[in-house]
Amino acid sequence: MNITLQQKQSSPIGTTPPKSRWAALRPWLLSWEIYIIVIIAAVLRLYRMDTSEFSGDQTILFRMAYDAVHYGLIPATSNGSSIHTMNPPIAVYLLMIPAAISSDPLWATIWTGLFNVIAVLLAYIFTRRYYGRLAATIAASLYATAQTTIVFSRFIWQPSLIAPFAILFIFALFWGVVEQRKGWFFPALLLLGILSQLHSLTLFLAVPLFLAILLAPRTIRLRDVVLGCIALLIIYAPFLVWEKTTHFSDFTVLFGKSGAPAHIDDRALVFYERFLNAFYYDDKYLHGSTIYDPTTTAHSVVFPLLKLLRIMQAILELCLIGGFALAIWGVLRNINVPGTGKMRHASSFSAFIARLFIGARTWWKNLRADSLACGLLIMLLWQIVPVLVLTRHGPPVHLHYLLVIVPGPFIFIAVFITRAIAWFRTQQPIRLWKSVRYGTYAVVSVVLLVQLIGSSASLVDMTNGINNHIFGYNDIGSLEHAFQEADQVAQEHHISRVYSTLSVNDDFDALLAGFPYLASQMHTPSTLFESSRCLVMPSPQGGPAVMLTRSTDVLTPALLKEYANIVLVDEPPVSGSTPFKLYIVTPYPYGHTLSTQHGFANQLQGIDAQVQQLEGQSQPTLVTRWTLLHAAQPQSLVTYNYSMSVAPNLAGAAPITSTCLLTSIRPGDQLIATFPLDPNIASARSFGMSSQYLVNAPEVITLGPLHFETCQWQGTPESLQATDGTDTLTVSTHL
Repeated sequence: MNITLQQKQSSPIGTTPPKSRWAALRPWLLSWEIYIIVIIAAVLRLYRMDTSEFSGDQTILFRMAYDAVHYGLIPATSNGSSIHTMNPPIAVYLLMIPAAISSDPLWATIWTGLFNVIAVLLAYIFTRRYYGRLAATIAASLYATAQTTIVFSRFIWQPSLIAPFAILFIFALFWGVVEQRKGWFFPALLLLGILSQLHSLTLFLAVPLFLAILLAPRTIRLRDVVLGCIALLIIYAPFLVWEKTTHFSDFTVLFGKSGAPAHIDDRALVFYERFLNAFYYDDKYLHGSTIYDPTTTAHSVVFPLLKLLRIMQAILELCLIGGFALAIWGVLRNINVPGTGKMRHASSFSAFIARLFIGARTWWKNLRADSLACGLLIMLLWQIVPVLVLTRHGPPVHLHYLLVIVPGPFIFIAVFITRAIAWFRTQQPIRLWKSVRYGTYAVVSVVLLVQLIGSSASLVDMTNGINNHIFGYNDIGSLEHAFQEADQVAQEHHISRVYSTLSVNDDFDALLAGFPYLASQMHTPSTLFESSRCLVMPSPQGGPAVMLTRSTDVLTPALLKEYANIVLVDEPPVSGSTPFKLYIVTPYPYGHTLSTQHGFANQLQGIDAQVQQLEGQSQPTLVTRWTLLHAAQPQSLVTYNYSMSVAPNLAGAAPITSTCLLTSIRPGDQLIATFPLDPNIASARSFGMSSQYLVNAPEVITLGPLHFETCQWQGTPESLQATDGTDTLTVSTHL
């Protein structure tokens, strides 16, 4: 069974004289199948994008892109990585385009989806150019309907942007190695630089790049090397500003020891196979426990299709193995193995080594002369190196580490199927093998149809909130609807302030970036606060306010019942999660005159303090109430933090700390800070309290007129002085 490259006449635009460009383009435009494939890919990646998640990395990346466009900042980093380094900023630059068009993060999510639709089209073009129209149709169809690739196409994230650049990179290598044309090295180097900024593990692609240099050294021009180095310097220049400022601390962390002992397992291989799935699931391989598995979710649309989908996956796995075997044979077929008889003398061993060396040199010479084999070797290294390297690892391997191999598996499957069909065509008796050939067409059609049905069903699960992917949903549509409704209620009731909570049990980054950004789009001023230990609401003189909370909040409703009259207006839904609760809150009067001599100077004025058994709390709680004395306006990615520590005036009692985080401060508002108490110290009549105030903001690097934004938060805590001039304030439970 032979693999043959497409003939020269099927090459796309750019390989024919200018006068025949239309003749070269016409067959591509008349290829009806690509229109169907692109439409299917677009529907599966863009359908109900309002259900895409907007939390954590998504919020940080979009907010940085928005700030870069609207405040003239130059991104020097993007978000932080899981190993506590800063990621390079290329993703922010790419997201600046939709951020410039619209302030709605939904369009940045659509932009990400379109990137991956383009990747499907590029996969078709690449495969058709080198392996034929039928192979291109099969590969692009499999890619368009593979559920794992669909999942990673539907939310803002650096790895979600890898696919089109990876395909273009392999295209560039083929341009030089297979077609022996000049001018490929510069774009290959540039694309590798872009890919390495989207995820550092894409540097695995340096292996096929190095091989391409060895296979086609005469196609590399000095100007391509110079242009490539200049391009890398340009795209990395802002990040180098950051690294220089931090004395290259990220490199110290990156090349330092992870602390986790290295071990070998099949995790990377399992993830590789996952790309053939027509349904998505999270399991122990991702996070140590099952988050979503349609085999245990009877409400899943995928559930009744599981047996059929697993049969389909098994067929694809067999075809993938066949594709790898065919490629390996294509690369190794010219090896001339020397004799392996018994070697009794040193001279016979020397002769063996000599024959081995001559055989390897002959194989290398034949390989370089065989453009097909060169291309197959590039493809094999593209697929095998990441899996092989990640087989031995210390820190956990995650599924998205292997996004760099897409759409390689689908191309190998397509090549195997098309070459099998071509082989059937040459066999005797013709009638029998013709039936087998048409049977293969039928099986392939059924597999593609089943994969489309399975991926569509899995997409329905995603949009219905059944499959919550990794984080659980803070989906764009639900969040926008909740804040818009809060704004609408405030305007209808002529209320001047909206307050919103986020518990640390949810995605904390959404408080830092996503929730404040959505709140900034409202007409009504807003304050957001972290609600695990604190509550912020107006003073009694400030009138009613709108309060938006999560249903998972326990402390907030308990405090509101104690200190305010609350009216539940609505419960805005959240896809796949518990709804919000939208209240109108009217604070109760204090009941006593406030002392201006009790508090922290220029920051907090004491109202009262009590030890209470709050509803939903398993232990007594010290509840302290304060009036905020100064103003702080909301700023992008900036938080205002009060870190309070109380120590009961009892022998041997340890201090208890609570931190109240706010996105803005309005003078006169109430800040209620709570401290859970051990029952043994709940009887204390007074507590010693100290407090620090911290403004936490992203570091901005200034070089002359240039201002570089980063995602590194910084701030220096300021110790607050009590109104009597001491560092410690005595808080009585009966102020």
